[in-house]
Amino acid sequence: MFNVIGRVRRALNQEGLTDRAQEFQRRALAAHSYDEVLQLAMEYAEVE
Repeated sequence: MFNVIGRVRRALNQEGLTDRAQEFQRRALAAHSYDEVLQLAMEYAEVE
């Protein structure tokens, strides 16, 4: 789970979206399941 959070956060930061990166991290750390984190990742970034 933490790997997913870190990768999405880094990708957002690299695109200059630091506010979105912080928002994603906050929401992901408050998630209640791994599936919820994956759903958030797909909401914030294009997942391949």
